[in-house]
Amino acid sequence: MLVSLDADRITVRSSTPSAPGSRPEGTLASGARFWMKVARCRREGDGFVIDGRVLDATRDTRGELERLVPDGGDPDVPPCSDPRPG
Repeated sequence: MLVSLDADRITVRSSTPSAPGSRPEGTLASGARFWMKVARCRREGDGFVIDGRVLDATRDTRGELERLVPDGGDPDVPPCSDPRPG
């Protein structure tokens, strides 16, 4: 489930953890595929919240991702933060 999207930063909920640095693949309902590079993964409840950066997404796929973001994001998950220092 997509939680938030800010430029190329993305936060998703997942039932499967992903290690920092990994590049899991996502598939949207339309069949469009994208990858993300994981910056952080943390357990929350019975799932995981994964922060990262969108990779290899076409303009159409990015538009579809933006349309999937719930209005105001998920209130239980803070918006994605930039894991880069400075």
